[in-house]
Amino acid sequence: MGARTTPAYGGGSAEGWYAPPLNKDNLSQQPWTKVELVVYLMDGWHANHGMSAGPMTPVVNALHKQNEIDVFAIAAYVGTLRAGEQSIDAAAAKAAALKLEWGHPEAPPVPKDVSEGAKVFEARGAQCHRSKGATVPLALQTSVQAPVPDSVVEVIRGGISPPTGALGRSMPAFGQQLSEAEITALAKFLRARFSTRPPWTM
Repeated sequence: MGARTTPAYGGGSAEGWYAPPLNKDNLSQQPWTKVELVVYLMDGWHANHGMSAGPMTPVVNALHKQNEIDVFAIAAYVGTLRAGEQSIDAAAAKAAALKLEWGHPEAPPVPKDVSEGAKVFEARGAQCHRSKGATVPLALQTSVQAPVPDSVVEVIRGGISPPTGALGRSMPAFGQQLSEAEITALAKFLRARFSTRPPWTM
């Protein structure tokens, strides 16, 4: 999900993470339906959007215990914040994202300037984030589309502990296994490979 900034829910920093916009400038590569948002808010996971992490995890853990009617009301309100957002061709976006996954026969070659990060990814992340894998394609992950690398770096360092409603799903922490140079190289590769947005300044 994301965070509120005054006055337009435009995203911002929260506890070392980047909380994406909730308004029409949201970074999602897949459209959110009301039901999908309710599932995400209560379980911390949805197959089209991925899993909550960082400061969002205690939020969904709390909402997991709430009355579903109340969470539907929250989802309806968030939907009003997105008025005027650009429409998304969900099928086309997902098809394009799948072709970027590691090991896909149509995946693009790795540019030389991010080759070191690609080596780190192949050694540490490709086993899970591979073509026909069980995770949400990385190109559909909001954190990779964000204007700053904060959330991606936090996930690499600390992993993701599953929220209450998504037990069994997680990502290991690599902060003790990778140097800062390797983490930076990996983040730069993820941005270059899975986003068409400008490179991050790191």
